[in-house]
Amino acid sequence: MATAVLCGQLLVGWTNDFLDADRDLASGRVDKPVATGRVPRAEVRNAAVVAFILVVPLSFLAGLWAGVAHLIAVFMATAYNFGLKRTPYSVVPYVVAFGLVPAFITLGPPITHTPPLWATAAAGLLGAGAHFTQTLPDIARERIAGVRGLPQLLGQKVSAVVGPVILAAAAVCVALGPAHPKPVLFVGLAVAVVLFIGIVGLAAMNRLELAFRLTLVSGGIVVVTLLAAGVSL
Repeated sequence: MATAVLCGQLLVGWTNDFLDADRDLASGRVDKPVATGRVPRAEVRNAAVVAFILVVPLSFLAGLWAGVAHLIAVFMATAYNFGLKRTPYSVVPYVVAFGLVPAFITLGPPITHTPPLWATAAAGLLGAGAHFTQTLPDIARERIAGVRGLPQLLGQKVSAVVGPVILAAAAVCVALGPAHPKPVLFVGLAVAVVLFIGIVGLAAMNRLELAFRLTLVSGGIVVVTLLAAGVSL
């Protein structure tokens, strides 16, 4: 599972840098080695092909249906790179890819059962929140570059609120979903709600950079609480 996820993430990351090299260069992204020419594009393309060749058999080594779940997630993430990121449906690949993570885990041996609905919902919401969080610092630049994903259409201030709202909803699913929830889950929910209130206040005051950083913390809290609830999967 670890090697399959690694190859899937490398495929997604490398195709993103390869496809967006011209846009990153035009936007002045000096942190992108492909855009600045420090890494040849052909080299990144070939590496992505290798990652694609490896991710298929590695995914199925985790089990047939686990492999199907992971490959669908990788396909959706790659489809985002190939064009969905520039449409109002940009959040869909995040919801699907993240939402399938619990299935990838539980459908493979030795557990082999479908994940509980609360775990799938929490993971999907976490993915949606991650989408708004990830794009928040670059919304203005990407709108100029012609990217019209959902966060860009909503704008920076609205997205600064929508992201933590979705993450808070994910925290609710984690805290209330398990049949026998642990106290730590409610602590995580309380922290997420407090952070959400702070993020909304910062967004209203146009402190978007600080709101973005708090949103990252909020997402981390949700991940930690989801891991704490993992024994209930």
